[in-house]
Amino acid sequence: MMFALLKHDTRQCDPAVAEPGLHWDLLIEFPDQDRLPTWQLAADPTETANPITARRIPDHRRLYLDYEGEITGGRGTVRRIDRGHVQIVDTDLEHLVINFAGTHLRGSYLLETTPAGPSILKRCTADQAGR
Repeated sequence: MMFALLKHDTRQCDPAVAEPGLHWDLLIEFPDQDRLPTWQLAADPTETANPITARRIPDHRRLYLDYEGEITGGRGTVRRIDRGHVQIVDTDLEHLVINFAGTHLRGSYLLETTPAGPSILKRCTADQAGR
């Protein structure tokens, strides 16, 4: 299974089309799913060890594992920051433990849903990685 980390730049977009700004899209391939579950990240996980706010957004097409460039409909541009293999270690309704083996994004991460707000992506502790 594969993942992709895309830098999504919407700063030049019409606000009626997309919220102007910069964020990172994390796309993860899951078994038996045609589309890629995707999270919008507030920061680049390859550049910080701090927890990152993550928001689940609509699943993306598989072509985004390889695509870079302009997005149709004036929704900005994407540039691939990283791509590689991914292993889903554990998943339930509130926790997703993921092992990334990309060029830059490597190691175990926890994608944790908070009850009253957005999700958080953070590096796993040893006990979380072995759930």
